[in-house]
Amino acid sequence: MGLFKSCKSTLIGEGVSGTVSLCERNDQQYVVKKYHSKENYETRKEYRDRVLLEYHTLKLLHHENFISVIKYKVLIDGLTIKMFMDAGTSNLAQLCKKVPVSLVSISEILCLWKQLCNGVRYLHSQGLCHRDLKLENLVMDRAGPTLKIIDLATVCKCGNGQKAVGIVGSRLYMAPETFSQIEYDGKSADVWSVGIVLLYLANRSFPWGSAVWNDGRFAEYSKIESAQADQFGAASSNPLFSNLPTQIADLDHHLLAIDPLLRYDMETIHTSSSQVPYCGSGSTCGTVHLLR
Repeated sequence: MGLFKSCKSTLIGEGVSGTVSLCERNDQQYVVKKYHSKENYETRKEYRDRVLLEYHTLKLLHHENFISVIKYKVLIDGLTIKMFMDAGTSNLAQLCKKVPVSLVSISEILCLWKQLCNGVRYLHSQGLCHRDLKLENLVMDRAGPTLKIIDLATVCKCGNGQKAVGIVGSRLYMAPETFSQIEYDGKSADVWSVGIVLLYLANRSFPWGSAVWNDGRFAEYSKIESAQADQFGAASSNPLFSNLPTQIADLDHHLLAIDPLLRYDMETIHTSSSQVPYCGSGSTCGTVHLLR
Protein backbone atom coordinates (compact mmCIF):
# COMPACT_ATOMS: atom_id res chain seq x y z
CA MET A 1 0.00 0.00 0.00
CA GLY A 2 2.97 2.33 -0.56
CA LEU A 3 0.86 3.97 -3.24
CA PHE A 4 -0.91 6.00 -0.56
CA LYS A 5 2.15 7.42 1.19
CA SER A 6 2.97 10.29 -1.17
CA CYS A 7 1.28 11.59 -4.27
CA LYS A 8 0.38 14.70 -6.23
CA SER A 9 -3.04 15.71 -4.90
CA THR A 10 -5.59 17.94 -6.66
CA LEU A 11 -8.81 19.05 -4.99
CA ILE A 12 -11.75 18.15 -7.28
CA GLY A 13 -14.72 18.55 -4.94
CA GLU A 14 -15.66 20.11 -1.62
CA GLY A 15 -18.77 20.08 0.56
CA VAL A 16 -19.92 20.62 4.12
CA SER A 17 -18.91 17.10 5.15
CA GLY A 18 -15.51 16.89 3.51
CA THR A 19 -13.41 17.01 0.35
CA VAL A 20 -12.61 14.84 -2.66
CA SER A 21 -9.13 14.85 -4.18
CA LEU A 22 -7.53 13.20 -7.18
CA CYS A 23 -4.17 11.66 -6.29
CA GLU A 24 -1.53 10.75 -8.86
CA ARG A 25 1.68 8.82 -8.34
CA ASN A 26 3.72 7.62 -11.31
CA ASP A 27 1.10 6.25 -13.72
CA GLN A 28 -1.48 5.43 -11.06
CA GLN A 29 -4.52 7.51 -10.12
CA TYR A 30 -7.03 7.18 -7.33
CA VAL A 31 -9.55 9.33 -5.47
CA VAL A 32 -9.45 10.17 -1.78
CA LYS A 33 -12.70 11.14 -0.10
CA LYS A 34 -11.95 12.88 3.19
CA TYR A 35 -14.63 13.28 5.86
CA HIS A 36 -14.17 15.66 8.78
CA SER A 37 -17.62 16.81 9.90
CA LYS A 38 -19.15 15.06 12.89
CA GLU A 39 -22.66 16.18 13.86
CA ASN A 40 -22.98 17.53 17.40
CA TYR A 41 -25.52 14.87 18.34
CA GLU A 42 -23.30 11.98 17.16
CA THR A 43 -20.92 9.95 19.26
CA ARG A 44 -17.59 9.18 17.63
CA LYS A 45 -18.75 5.62 16.99
CA GLU A 46 -22.02 6.80 15.39
CA TYR A 47 -20.08 9.22 13.20
CA ARG A 48 -17.61 6.56 12.13
CA ASP A 49 -20.40 4.05 11.40
CA ARG A 50 -22.28 6.63 9.30
CA VAL A 51 -19.26 7.65 7.27
CA LEU A 52 -18.03 4.10 6.71
CA LEU A 53 -21.45 2.90 5.55
CA GLU A 54 -20.51 3.98 2.02
CA TYR A 55 -17.20 2.11 2.17
CA HIS A 56 -18.70 -1.12 3.49
CA THR A 57 -21.55 -0.95 0.96
CA LEU A 58 -19.22 -0.46 -2.01
CA LYS A 59 -16.98 -3.22 -0.70
CA LEU A 60 -19.92 -5.63 -0.87
CA LEU A 61 -20.99 -4.64 -4.40
CA HIS A 62 -19.36 -6.48 -7.29
CA HIS A 63 -20.65 -4.96 -10.51
CA GLU A 64 -18.96 -3.21 -13.43
CA ASN A 65 -21.16 -0.12 -13.06
CA PHE A 66 -20.07 0.72 -9.50
CA ILE A 67 -16.82 2.38 -8.55
CA SER A 68 -14.40 0.16 -6.61
CA VAL A 69 -13.09 1.09 -3.17
CA ILE A 70 -9.59 0.18 -2.06
CA LYS A 71 -9.24 0.95 1.66
CA TYR A 72 -10.06 3.48 4.36
CA LYS A 73 -8.00 5.15 7.05
CA VAL A 74 -9.03 6.78 10.34
CA LEU A 75 -6.59 9.53 11.30
CA ILE A 76 -5.21 9.88 14.81
CA ASP A 77 -7.81 12.50 15.84
CA GLY A 78 -10.51 9.87 15.33
CA LEU A 79 -12.67 12.36 13.39
CA THR A 80 -10.91 12.57 10.03
CA ILE A 81 -11.62 9.56 7.84
CA LYS A 82 -10.17 8.99 4.38
CA MET A 83 -11.67 6.59 1.85
CA PHE A 84 -9.53 5.53 -1.12
CA MET A 85 -11.20 4.42 -4.36
CA ASP A 86 -10.55 4.01 -8.06
CA ALA A 87 -10.45 7.22 -10.06
CA GLY A 88 -13.04 7.87 -12.73
CA THR A 89 -13.37 10.76 -15.15
CA SER A 90 -15.13 14.01 -14.36
CA ASN A 91 -18.78 13.42 -13.52
CA LEU A 92 -21.44 13.41 -16.24
CA ALA A 93 -22.70 16.87 -15.32
CA GLN A 94 -19.24 18.28 -16.02
CA LEU A 95 -18.77 16.19 -19.17
CA CYS A 96 -22.10 17.42 -20.55
CA LYS A 97 -20.90 21.01 -20.18
CA LYS A 98 -17.86 20.22 -22.32
CA VAL A 99 -19.62 18.38 -25.15
CA PRO A 100 -22.65 19.95 -26.91
CA VAL A 101 -25.72 17.74 -27.15
CA SER A 102 -25.64 18.17 -30.95
CA LEU A 103 -22.43 16.12 -31.06
CA VAL A 104 -23.67 13.28 -28.85
CA SER A 105 -25.50 10.49 -30.67
CA ILE A 106 -28.70 8.97 -29.35
CA SER A 107 -26.82 5.66 -29.34
CA GLU A 108 -24.31 7.02 -26.82
CA ILE A 109 -27.08 8.49 -24.66
CA LEU A 110 -28.95 5.19 -24.58
CA CYS A 111 -25.73 3.27 -23.90
CA LEU A 112 -25.04 5.38 -20.80
CA TRP A 113 -28.65 5.13 -19.65
CA LYS A 114 -28.69 1.36 -20.13
CA GLN A 115 -25.52 1.01 -18.08
CA LEU A 116 -27.10 3.12 -15.33
CA CYS A 117 -30.16 0.86 -15.43
CA ASN A 118 -27.95 -2.22 -15.14
CA GLY A 119 -26.19 -0.82 -12.08
CA VAL A 120 -29.39 0.25 -10.34
CA ARG A 121 -31.04 -3.08 -11.13
CA TYR A 122 -28.11 -4.85 -9.48
CA LEU A 123 -28.25 -2.55 -6.44
CA HIS A 124 -31.98 -3.21 -6.01
CA SER A 125 -31.38 -6.96 -6.31
CA GLN A 126 -29.10 -6.62 -3.27
CA GLY A 127 -31.96 -5.11 -1.26
CA LEU A 128 -30.54 -1.58 -1.43
CA CYS A 129 -31.60 1.72 -2.97
CA HIS A 130 -29.31 4.67 -3.76
CA ARG A 131 -31.61 7.69 -3.14
CA ASP A 132 -29.30 10.25 -4.77
CA LEU A 133 -28.91 9.19 -8.39
CA LYS A 134 -27.87 12.20 -10.45
CA LEU A 135 -25.38 13.25 -13.12
CA GLU A 136 -22.93 14.40 -10.45
CA ASN A 137 -22.85 10.87 -9.03
CA LEU A 138 -22.04 9.21 -12.35
CA VAL A 139 -18.52 9.04 -13.79
CA MET A 140 -16.87 7.15 -16.62
CA ASP A 141 -14.09 4.61 -16.27
CA ARG A 142 -10.78 6.10 -17.36
CA ALA A 143 -9.93 3.00 -19.39
CA GLY A 144 -13.09 2.83 -21.50
CA PRO A 145 -16.75 3.81 -21.97
CA THR A 146 -18.03 2.12 -18.80
CA LEU A 147 -20.30 4.17 -16.56
CA LYS A 148 -19.65 4.06 -12.80
CA ILE A 149 -22.12 4.94 -10.03
CA ILE A 150 -20.49 6.71 -7.09
CA ASP A 151 -21.41 8.26 -3.72
CA LEU A 152 -23.47 5.74 -1.77
CA ALA A 153 -23.62 7.88 1.38
CA THR A 154 -27.43 7.94 1.23
CA VAL A 155 -27.98 4.24 0.49
CA CYS A 156 -30.59 2.42 2.56
CA LYS A 157 -32.10 -1.05 2.79
CA CYS A 158 -35.23 -1.62 0.73
CA GLY A 159 -35.73 -5.39 0.74
CA ASN A 160 -38.79 -7.19 2.07
CA GLY A 161 -41.05 -4.17 1.71
CA GLN A 162 -38.83 -1.86 3.76
CA LYS A 163 -39.60 1.81 3.17
CA ALA A 164 -37.23 4.73 2.77
CA VAL A 165 -37.80 7.69 5.08
CA GLY A 166 -37.28 11.42 4.67
CA ILE A 167 -36.34 13.90 1.98
CA VAL A 168 -32.98 12.71 0.68
CA GLY A 169 -31.22 13.54 -2.56
CA SER A 170 -31.26 16.41 -5.04
CA ARG A 171 -34.56 18.17 -5.74
CA LEU A 172 -34.17 18.10 -9.53
CA TYR A 173 -34.09 14.30 -9.48
CA MET A 174 -36.46 13.49 -6.61
CA ALA A 175 -39.77 11.68 -7.14
CA PRO A 176 -43.02 13.44 -6.16
CA GLU A 177 -43.80 11.00 -3.35
CA THR A 178 -40.53 11.85 -1.57
CA PHE A 179 -41.91 15.36 -0.99
CA SER A 180 -45.45 14.33 -0.04
CA GLN A 181 -44.92 11.16 2.03
CA ILE A 182 -42.86 10.44 5.13
CA GLU A 183 -42.28 6.84 4.00
CA TYR A 184 -42.00 5.71 0.38
CA ASP A 185 -40.61 2.97 -1.85
CA GLY A 186 -36.93 3.81 -2.26
CA LYS A 187 -36.53 1.60 -5.31
CA SER A 188 -39.39 3.36 -7.11
CA ALA A 189 -37.86 6.73 -6.22
CA ASP A 190 -34.58 5.57 -7.79
CA VAL A 191 -36.46 4.66 -10.97
CA TRP A 192 -37.81 8.22 -11.20
CA SER A 193 -34.25 9.58 -10.92
CA VAL A 194 -33.11 7.26 -13.71
CA GLY A 195 -35.90 8.70 -15.88
CA ILE A 196 -34.78 12.26 -15.14
CA VAL A 197 -31.17 11.41 -16.06
CA LEU A 198 -32.30 10.11 -19.45
CA LEU A 199 -34.39 13.22 -20.11
CA TYR A 200 -31.49 15.50 -19.27
CA LEU A 201 -29.02 13.61 -21.46
CA ALA A 202 -31.44 13.89 -24.39
CA ASN A 203 -32.64 17.48 -23.84
CA ARG A 204 -29.79 19.05 -21.82
CA SER A 205 -32.34 20.63 -19.53
CA PHE A 206 -34.38 19.55 -16.54
CA PRO A 207 -38.15 19.25 -16.99
CA TRP A 208 -38.91 21.11 -13.71
CA GLY A 209 -37.26 22.50 -10.60
CA SER A 210 -38.85 19.91 -8.35
CA ALA A 211 -41.75 17.46 -8.62
CA VAL A 212 -44.12 19.42 -6.39
CA TRP A 213 -47.53 20.81 -7.23
CA ASN A 214 -46.53 24.48 -6.94
CA ASP A 215 -43.85 24.04 -9.60
CA GLY A 216 -45.54 25.30 -12.76
CA ARG A 217 -43.79 22.95 -15.18
CA PHE A 218 -44.43 19.90 -13.04
CA ALA A 219 -48.06 20.96 -12.60
CA GLU A 220 -48.39 21.15 -16.39
CA TYR A 221 -46.86 17.69 -16.77
CA SER A 222 -49.30 16.36 -14.17
CA LYS A 223 -52.19 17.97 -16.01
CA ILE A 224 -51.20 16.31 -19.30
CA GLU A 225 -50.77 12.96 -17.55
CA SER A 226 -54.21 13.20 -15.96
CA ALA A 227 -55.80 14.03 -19.31
CA GLN A 228 -54.12 11.01 -20.92
CA ALA A 229 -54.61 8.61 -18.02
CA ASP A 230 -56.62 6.20 -20.16
CA GLN A 231 -53.74 5.84 -22.66
CA PHE A 232 -50.77 5.92 -20.29
CA GLY A 233 -47.57 4.88 -21.99
CA ALA A 234 -48.13 6.82 -25.21
CA ALA A 235 -45.53 9.54 -24.73
CA SER A 236 -45.51 10.83 -28.31
CA SER A 237 -47.89 13.70 -27.56
CA ASN A 238 -45.81 14.95 -24.62
CA PRO A 239 -43.09 17.40 -25.74
CA LEU A 240 -40.81 16.28 -22.89
CA PHE A 241 -40.02 13.08 -24.76
CA SER A 242 -39.78 14.45 -28.31
CA ASN A 243 -35.98 14.02 -28.55
CA LEU A 244 -36.14 10.29 -27.80
CA PRO A 245 -36.95 7.41 -30.16
CA THR A 246 -40.61 6.44 -29.77
CA GLN A 247 -39.93 3.13 -28.03
CA ILE A 248 -37.55 4.72 -25.51
CA ALA A 249 -39.83 7.73 -25.04
CA ASP A 250 -42.68 5.43 -24.07
CA LEU A 251 -40.37 3.56 -21.70
CA ASP A 252 -39.12 6.76 -20.02
CA HIS A 253 -42.74 7.82 -19.72
CA HIS A 254 -43.29 4.78 -17.51
CA LEU A 255 -40.24 5.69 -15.43
CA LEU A 256 -41.78 9.10 -14.78
CA ALA A 257 -45.24 7.89 -13.81
CA ILE A 258 -46.43 10.23 -11.06
CA ASP A 259 -48.11 7.36 -9.23
CA PRO A 260 -45.26 5.12 -7.97
CA LEU A 261 -47.59 2.11 -8.22
CA LEU A 262 -47.75 2.66 -12.00
CA ARG A 263 -44.01 3.22 -12.36
CA TYR A 264 -41.97 0.43 -13.89
CA ASP A 265 -39.52 -1.41 -11.64
CA MET A 266 -35.96 -2.13 -12.75
CA GLU A 267 -36.75 -5.70 -13.82
CA THR A 268 -39.47 -4.47 -16.19
CA ILE A 269 -37.14 -1.78 -17.50
CA HIS A 270 -34.46 -4.40 -18.10
CA THR A 271 -36.85 -6.53 -20.13
CA SER A 272 -38.33 -3.59 -22.05
CA SER A 273 -34.90 -2.21 -22.99
CA SER A 274 -33.32 -5.54 -23.90
CA GLN A 275 -32.67 -4.40 -27.48
CA VAL A 276 -30.69 -1.31 -26.43
CA PRO A 277 -26.98 -1.96 -27.19
CA TYR A 278 -24.51 -0.88 -24.51
CA CYS A 279 -20.84 -1.10 -23.61
CA GLY A 280 -20.08 -3.69 -20.96
CA SER A 281 -19.94 -7.40 -20.20
CA GLY A 282 -18.02 -8.01 -23.41
CA SER A 283 -20.47 -6.05 -25.58
CA THR A 284 -20.34 -2.65 -27.23
CA CYS A 285 -22.90 -0.10 -28.37
CA GLY A 286 -20.94 0.38 -31.59
CA THR A 287 -20.60 4.15 -31.35
CA VAL A 288 -17.72 6.48 -30.48
CA HIS A 289 -18.20 7.91 -26.99
CA LEU A 290 -17.57 11.63 -26.57
CA LEU A 291 -18.75 11.93 -22.96
CA ARG A 292 -15.61 10.57 -21.32
